[in-house]
Amino acid sequence: MSDTKKTNLLLYLSTSVLFILVISFIDEGVNSFEWMNNPLDWISFFAFVVAIFLGQVLVEKRILKNKTAKGKTLISILGGIVLGFLSFF
Repeated sequence: MSDTKKTNLLLYLSTSVLFILVISFIDEGVNSFEWMNNPLDWISFFAFVVAIFLGQVLVEKRILKNKTAKGKTLISILGGIVLGFLSFF
């Protein structure tokens, strides 16, 4: 696996985790990370992280596979977030 692919995968994973942490912080209404005390909330956290991560990889590998645009990674990140959330509905 090339360094660019590893870097993109780590970027996708980190943006997935960061995005869900921000959403979890805002969603609870108390603007805290008290949700971390509940083990069942961790299951939903990891489910959303995996869905968004796989959405980002899917956008890059399938939808943008023949594109060489400079913004391919950014499009994959944003498209994967949307695709990840849509997978739950």
